[in-house]
Amino acid sequence: MIQYERAIGALELLAEPDPLLDFELRVGLAIALRAASDERYRDAAFAAAAIARSIGDPDLLVRAAMTFESPFTTRMGNVDDEVTGLLEE
Repeated sequence: MIQYERAIGALELLAEPDPLLDFELRVGLAIALRAASDERYRDAAFAAAAIARSIGDPDLLVRAAMTFESPFTTRMGNVDDEVTGLLEE
């Protein structure tokens, strides 16, 4: 996780960061955080989704949405409107 965070930080220092690389790093971070049961995975996944939207690539948007595929993404019986909206998009 730390390596992803460092890479994202370094990318943000560039005058013209590569949005595709930014997307890949944030998806990787989201997956790593989710695997560690760290709730920050949501922020990383939604950031990746925002990048996918800005690029205009629906396939990337699907990849960002699929970071929520884990059964632990929401508490049992609760509907997460943000995740539902992203999946419907």
